[in-house]
Amino acid sequence: MRKHTVRQYAKALYAMTAELPEKLVPKALDAFVEILIRERMLHKAEQMLVEYESYAEKMTGASAIDVVSKYALDGKIKKIIQEKFGKKRRITEAIDETLAGGCIIKDGDIVYDATIDTQLKKLAYHITH
Repeated sequence: MRKHTVRQYAKALYAMTAELPEKLVPKALDAFVEILIRERMLHKAEQMLVEYESYAEKMTGASAIDVVSKYALDGKIKKIIQEKFGKKRRITEAIDETLAGGCIIKDGDIVYDATIDTQLKKLAYHITH
C-alpha cells in the first residue's frame, strides 16, 4: 500500500478543519494526530504544518506575493499589485540593488520577471538571432 505525501496530509487536515466550528477543532486535531501515529507519520508533523499553512492561504486567497525590486515599493505600486493578484494577498518585499529597474513577482510557483535586465537580455537575443 502506497504512503500518502506530506502535502496530501496537509490538504486532508485543511478539509477536516476548514468548515468546523472553532470549539470542535481540537477534537479534529486529536483525531488527525491519531491517524498520523497509526500511519507512522507523526515525525513529519512539522512539515505538514508548513504545507497546511501554505495550502490554507492558497484556498482562502490570502497567500503572499513576493516582490523583488531595486527600491522599496510605494503605496501606488502595492495597490496595483493587490488589484491584479487579490486584495487579501500579503506583499512580501525584497530589495535587490543589482537590478537596473522593474521587479520580479513570485506568486507561488509562478514567476513574473518584469525587470529591465531581463527585457534587455530578450532584446539582445532577438537582435542577434
